[in-house]
Amino acid sequence: MEPPRIRSYVVTSNGKVSGIAGALLVIAVGALLVAFGLTLLAGLAVVGTASVLGVVAYRRVRGGIRRAIGRPDPHGPSRELDPANEVLPPAQAPKRLDGH
Repeated sequence: MEPPRIRSYVVTSNGKVSGIAGALLVIAVGALLVAFGLTLLAGLAVVGTASVLGVVAYRRVRGGIRRAIGRPDPHGPSRELDPANEVLPPAQAPKRLDGH
């Protein structure tokens, strides 16, 4: 049984000039790929910044920016505890352990 054949491609150059041109072509393609990747990263940064600024503007308009950063709202309701608002279970007589 004969092993399967694998296609292979070979680039040959007949002179020094064509080899240099091929190397420059490979470098240019690599530089284009790097530039494309950096452009995508810059676009992602812009979209992320715009999203965060939109959320901050929304919270500022709605009045939630102080709450979001952990500061109390000076115009809002008091967040202090009020003992008058406690809900307690109804008072019951203590149960005896002897069953009576």
